[in-house]
Amino acid sequence: MDDVHEWLLDNIADDSPLLLAIPADNNSDLNSGYVGICAEADGQEPSASFMKDVESGLSGDDAALEKRLAFEYVDYVVEACRATGHAEEPIEPWKWNPKKYKFPGLVTAVHEAGFDDLLEGWFFDDIDPSSDLMESCRAIDNQKPGSTKPVKDRKAWYGALTDYKDRGRFVDTVFEACYSTGNARRYVPPPPSFVNGTFRIGKDIPAGVYRTVVPRGGYGCYWERLRGFSGNFSDIIANDNVSPGSPTIVTIYSSDVGFSSSGCGKWVLQR
Repeated sequence: MDDVHEWLLDNIADDSPLLLAIPADNNSDLNSGYVGICAEADGQEPSASFMKDVESGLSGDDAALEKRLAFEYVDYVVEACRATGHAEEPIEPWKWNPKKYKFPGLVTAVHEAGFDDLLEGWFFDDIDPSSDLMESCRAIDNQKPGSTKPVKDRKAWYGALTDYKDRGRFVDTVFEACYSTGNARRYVPPPPSFVNGTFRIGKDIPAGVYRTVVPRGGYGCYWERLRGFSGNFSDIIANDNVSPGSPTIVTIYSSDVGFSSSGCGKWVLQR
């Protein structure tokens, strides 16, 4: 601890009473004291009980002065220990503060779901988890549940949190946070659609309002709603011919038996 001793001699003011109490050369008693103080100050401030032990060792006539000088001495030694690398600076305790994170909305959802133990662990590992949370959002964006990307992302979290019992709920929380914060879109299946042909309502296609734009370059579109498939004119509930390039909308009712079209292109369910 000679470097601690040298630091004290170099940094304590020349007119300080402390400097008079410190010999020019280090010795075993001083060295032992330095070791104890450095150990006490490593990653924390000296505890109240440690300072009380320091105070109890004082025996001079002017107790108040000795206490002040003793505590000042400890402060100097603590600073010397940290300056020379014999003690680390105090570790800042973790406190919830969403402003510390790159994507606070995602981390707030994790906090509100009760995963502060994970947030605290990442804090002491000097990790901002919000970037990893955002990667999950990108993985599940507009993806079918159970598709490759969401499954792979869930497995990655499970691997990172191998011993964490509540990891399933954690990943569910992350995915839901991605949706609720607008960082991922829920998968919406494309609306039912069909092309030319004859279809049974409720079996081949659902009833509803359908729209198409008749392809250009053809002969036009013909469609008909049907109450049967006999081929008789009486089976036609309604029909129409539509010119090429024109949009058209048809409402097919659940009471219809069938629908048939030719040259109409792709019918897409609107509602």
